[in-house]
Formats: sequence, structure tokens, C-alpha cells
Amino acid sequence: MKNIIESLCFLSAASLTLANPLLQHRAVCNADNCARAVTGTARASPPLASRLADCSSFQKVTITPAAVTSTITITPSTSVITDTIVASSTIVISTTTPTTIFVGDMKKRQMTDSPNVVPLYASACSGSSRYASACSCFGATKTTITVAAPTVLITVTAMTPLTTTSTTTTSIVATSTSVIAVTSTVVPGPKPICGSTIQGAGPCGCTYTVTCGQKYTGGRIIETLNLLSETDCVNACDGYDNCFNVDYSRSTGQCNIYQRASGPMAVDDDDAYSFAGTCPFHNSNAQCVVG
Repeated sequence: MKNIIESLCFLSAASLTLANPLLQHRAVCNADNCARAVTGTARASPPLASRLADCSSFQKVTITPAAVTSTITITPSTSVITDTIVASSTIVISTTTPTTIFVGDMKKRQMTDSPNVVPLYASACSGSSRYASACSCFGATKTTITVAAPTVLITVTAMTPLTTTSTTTTSIVATSTSVIAVTSTVVPGPKPICGSTIQGAGPCGCTYTVTCGQKYTGGRIIETLNLLSETDCVNACDGYDNCFNVDYSRSTGQCNIYQRASGPMAVDDDDAYSFAGTCPFHNSNAQCVVG
């Protein structure tokens, strides 16, 4: 009697397994930590439905066939446009404008998209193959989807244009821009008074005595500049702690800054001036430039 009961129980379990394909998969699956993480009912988070959805997405392989090339021939059009300018005359503009179609930059090769990222909650699985096996036991078998092949459009412009004529009247407000040439003239200041002194505005604080109609004949020149006035020339010299002499020509704007000068000497230039400096702060002011 006991043997009969055991046989009936075995046949009942076998028929139940055959009737449910999911149970058939589980009957041959390993009951390890990977399987429990994916298919276990004791785990509350994430829900069982979410884990099954993850498995279905992981098992889906998408194949995109190579792109198909399609050539389109475009004929440029010639149009005559008439625009009316308000408070002005009518102008005619003739243009030839070819039609442009965007051509996508698609490579001619087949692409296969196969997921390989295992969810964090399935970290007990040793890799993507083990996770895929657990998903198969969950009833999410591997599926392959082939999408439609993309099309690459190539635009070819025909040599013979199609001539069309259209007239458009548009009222617009014309804006004019005037370009005015401005010429600036620098008017020099009054000439310095011969025998007077000019106070330098530089950090050395030197006082310079004016000599008219003379320039230095030689010496060690620190720097030669082109400046607008005698005052600018004197102030440039006053920036050097070893500049004691400077001469300037109003006609050319040339300013010579000397460390040591010889002369001065009279020149045939009414606009020539030389300046000899007296510097109370010589070599004592850190702001003076050493030349």
C-alpha cells in the first residue's frame, strides 16, 4: 500500500512539472546564491516582477542590419524675384539655388546590441553568463530582434536646371549707414621759455633747465623715443635715476634721453631744445628706473 501511495505522489509531481514550463526550467537549475538573488521569493527588494523585467531586457539581443544606400537626384531651380523697396525703385535679383538634403553619416555595417551589465542585486552571480543562466531558469529566455535596415540618402545635383519664374513684392524699410572719415590733428602746446625750468613729473623729481636752439652733440643715450611734447620727453627722463640730460625736437618729436651728454651745441632748428637736470633724489628713490 505504501509503495502505491509513493508511486502516485511521484506521478502527480511529474505531471505538474510537465504542465508548467517555468517549473521545468527550475527543476534543472542550480539553487545557489546567484539563483536566489534573481528568482528567490524571500527577497523583497527589488520586487520579483522587477527582477523578471531586468532578466527579459538582459536576454534581448537587437540586430541592426547594414545601411541601405538610396540616391536622390535634385535639379536646381532658377528663379527671378522682384522686390519693391519703399520710397525707392524696384530691383530684380536672379538667383540659382540648388536644393540641399541632409545626408546622414551612417556606416555600412551590421551592428549587434547585446546587454552585458549585471544588476547590483545579482552580484552573487560570477558574471554575465551565470546571470543569463539564472534568468533562463526564471523563464526569461534569450530572444533576438532584427530591426529594419536604416537608409542613407545621397543627393546628386543634375546638370540641367529647371527654370521657374516667380514674382514676390515685399515692402521693407531701408537702413543706410554712413561712414565718416575723421582726421585728428594734434596741436602742440606752447614752446618752453628759454632759461626757465621744468619740474619733472616722474619718481626721481628732477628739475630741468631749458636751453633753446641747441641739442647735445654726443654721450651715452639710454633711450630714444617719439613723443608729443617737451614735457613728455622730460618726464620720460625723470623715470631714470641716471638720466641728467635730454634734448627734444618739436618738428620731428624725437626725444633723446642721456645718461651722460656732451655739448650742447647750437643747431639750425628753432624747435630744438636741450634740458639739463638737477636731481635731489638721485639714487635714493627706489621708484627711479636704473638705466
